[in-house]
Amino acid sequence: MKKTLAITLLYYTLPIISFAADTSNYELLAPFPGQPRQITSLSDYLIALFWLILGSAVVLAVVMIVVGGIEYMLAGLPSSKQKGKDRITGAVMGLLLALSSYLILRAVNPQLLITGFNLQDMSVQRTK
Repeated sequence: MKKTLAITLLYYTLPIISFAADTSNYELLAPFPGQPRQITSLSDYLIALFWLILGSAVVLAVVMIVVGGIEYMLAGLPSSKQKGKDRITGAVMGLLLALSSYLILRAVNPQLLITGFNLQDMSVQRTK
């Protein structure tokens, strides 16, 4: 059990460790679709990817709410109505989960959600 847990933990943390590499010279192979300007750093790319995933999750949740509502309206049996209610409940819970990821990132550091955040541009000022 402990060996399986250690292997699983290593499997999931290894990609995170690889993202800790220097990304100052990162060049994209293709531009990110839907962005008004060219993305030049990995952090901008990941932020744009986050917004794309969040937007698609919201659209998918709204579609599932509509499908659940249609299923609820057209169902004649109480068990079929329950399936529609469950679909709507699941879509709303998924929507809340997706939007809570935004709130968590905003609470931790609002700069995480702004494109153009670059660590090389930061400077430290000394006080006397």
